[in-house]
Amino acid sequence: MLTKRRGFGYYLRAYGNCYAFVMPFFVLFAIFGVYPMFYSLYLSFVNWTPKKMTFIGLGNFEKMLSDPIFWTSVKNTSWLFLINVPLMTFLAIIFAYMFNDNYIKGRRIYQLVYLLPYVTSTVAISIVFQILFDDSNGWINVLLGKVGIPPVKWLRSESVAMWTYNILTIWQWVGYNMLLLLGGLQSVDSSLYEAAYIDGSTRAKNMFYITIPHLMPVIWFCLIMSTIGTFNSFVPSKVLFRPSGGPGYATYTMTFYQYQQTFQNFRMGYGATLAFAILIIIMVLSIPQIMRAIRDRD
Repeated sequence: MLTKRRGFGYYLRAYGNCYAFVMPFFVLFAIFGVYPMFYSLYLSFVNWTPKKMTFIGLGNFEKMLSDPIFWTSVKNTSWLFLINVPLMTFLAIIFAYMFNDNYIKGRRIYQLVYLLPYVTSTVAISIVFQILFDDSNGWINVLLGKVGIPPVKWLRSESVAMWTYNILTIWQWVGYNMLLLLGGLQSVDSSLYEAAYIDGSTRAKNMFYITIPHLMPVIWFCLIMSTIGTFNSFVPSKVLFRPSGGPGYATYTMTFYQYQQTFQNFRMGYGATLAFAILIIIMVLSIPQIMRAIRDRD
């Protein structure tokens, strides 16, 4: 027997209260999420000035591809990605494995200390690093001088500035990744380790044959979030290397360059184009990691 198909009106009458409760989210998301995204896409095809907008087609994209400063920002951000993401994930695994040991006294305090940089404002951290790594009176150079090492221009040398950027980023994010991995470690069944020890396994073998395979979903999550965070990195370039964003263009990240073009030079169309370039690069790097994470989980 065929049943009558219920239309939208029936569900609206039956579940109207439910739709009313969730409607504010979708309205706000449409206003502050969907509309800005499509308007940014429109801006990427125009030459925006405070007085008028002129449609120029792919002119902004052509300019971006021939812009040497844009490619410098891509190189700098790629350098951050290649150094920071593997290193901070590796350190987070080591620290999580250490702090998961019940025999370490005060391990809760250590966990809190390593997590504090993540919950601290990046602006505050950048100001502190500016004091620590000051070229003339910074504490780091003072300590180096006590052991006979000449001062290093941490913030003013084009060859060293990006390493300072790396140190700040790794120091800030290791604790966050460690906390995620520590939660993953505590979900591993302890009977697996007991059985392995009975069979004569060592601590190192347990790490590679039990711990790491069970942690792979969390590791992939850390890698994905670190990738997105690295390509959205902005505050250190603005605060730590103020006012110009570093010596020359040495610490220009893609997000900092996009901010500079949009809000300092008021080139809204070109800034929107740079924003979509950042989005595309993040998608190209993140989607394969997401697909691999899904395969490992299954």
